[in-house]
Amino acid sequence: MSQSIVHASMLIRRGPAEIFDAFVNPDMLCRFWLDAELTCEFHDGDATRVAIACSGFPGDDLVAQATNNVEGFTIVLCDLKTLLESGRSANLVRDKAELITRQMALAG
Repeated sequence: MSQSIVHASMLIRRGPAEIFDAFVNPDMLCRFWLDAELTCEFHDGDATRVAIACSGFPGDDLVAQATNNVEGFTIVLCDLKTLLESGRSANLVRDKAELITRQMALAG
């Protein structure tokens, strides 16, 4: 049985070194969050294509898990893009986490 893999990517208008630093610098990393395989490739000019891949989804609901992961990765990449291109986080990750926490509290 082959593993299913989901992908997400975002064009961020900064160079690979600045994007890499955002992932390895703890001060930058705490301004957004990501835990997955990550690649950065040069794109025209000073832009970089950032790609994330995640595999090994457990359980039966593969589509829901993959969809949730892609949604999460996309939110993280959008927040990183906003932070690096404007200097300010849009708090997308934090706000999504708040919604998830609230939903879990209501369900529990």
